[in-house]
Amino acid sequence: MTEEHYQCIGCGATIQSQDPGQAGYLPASALAKGLEKGQFYCQRCFKLRHYNELQDLQIPDQVFLDKLSEIAHDDALIINVLDIFDVEGSLIHGLARFIGNQPFVVFGNKFDLLPKVTRQNRVKHWLKGILADNGLFPQDIILGSAHKGHTLTELLELIEDNIHDRNIYIVGVTNVGKSTLINQLLAHYGG
Repeated sequence: MTEEHYQCIGCGATIQSQDPGQAGYLPASALAKGLEKGQFYCQRCFKLRHYNELQDLQIPDQVFLDKLSEIAHDDALIINVLDIFDVEGSLIHGLARFIGNQPFVVFGNKFDLLPKVTRQNRVKHWLKGILADNGLFPQDIILGSAHKGHTLTELLELIEDNIHDRNIYIVGVTNVGKSTLINQLLAHYGG
């Protein structure tokens, strides 16, 4: 198998070792280590994950917009991951425009960091208000923790109900926990 068949488990980019300025770059030495482990983080995701350093990546705006607009034409369920400690900062402005009439669900991440006495219904009501103020009306709001797999039962049930009939997209801004959530889902489904 050649390296173009490997994908970054952080961003999904195809792994390549030729051009550091392009998506999916991974030095050849790190590629060899990834082959041993069977997991690959591109250099950009590795630095973001371990050093909180975000490298600029030149992706033409049209490529990004084309990818986003595909969602609106797909039969899909969108899971929008939000950081409940930074809801306004983790909103994707224009999400409704990108997803069209697709149903979407909000996953409020980091609920486990709130005091144990916090009631889910109150947090859901609060989130629903912020989302409505921003023109977003999700089908449902699910609270949990991307770090703690045992809090994902409701989300897993939703995925199970939809995965055979439609594509599922997990979307969110940087650092809301998308990669951690996807890694938990991969562990649950056995890779």
